[in-house]
Amino acid sequence: MRLRTKAGAIIGGVAVAVTLALTSAPAQADAGHVSVPLKAQGSGNQYAYSTNPWGLINAWDNGPWIKNYYGGLPLTPNDDFTDIVLSPTVNHALKFTGLNGGSCIGDAFNDPNDARASLGSCGANGRGENWGVDMTTGSSGCAAGWYWFHDVHWNGYLGPAANSNGSQFYLNKPNKYCYDALGAA
Repeated sequence: MRLRTKAGAIIGGVAVAVTLALTSAPAQADAGHVSVPLKAQGSGNQYAYSTNPWGLINAWDNGPWIKNYYGGLPLTPNDDFTDIVLSPTVNHALKFTGLNGGSCIGDAFNDPNDARASLGSCGANGRGENWGVDMTTGSSGCAAGWYWFHDVHWNGYLGPAANSNGSQFYLNKPNKYCYDALGAA
């Protein structure tokens, strides 16, 4: 079931558009729960791997570290990411599009020996400049409408170290984490 409504408001003389979507596409561990994403800022999406409680990819304190925003609502600018295509065939990147955005998720400070996720250059010419930026995506093993990010450099999946608030995200998780792109049209 998908129900999507749009509402507009004028706040302080500025027009604000808000989209409310109800969806029954559960994350792998949350079968039967309904997510209620509310998208109001940025140009991207909040990527949730869990909806009860919420587990979101987050540029902690506006970056550079990518951490788990666990248990809060998906309404912070630090949760705002866009899946961008780096090559016409397989390579994607997650670009931070929240406040002061423009960087992509990759290896910690571009260190090819550190699989902790942090923000860095998105690259150019069809490939990520930084280690760990290039990813593939897919939906096998995920609920309908959910998908995973697989890091090319680490041959592992993007996911948190633990289901706790502030837990570091890594690019080399051995198991898939399926994400729902909250706010997607």
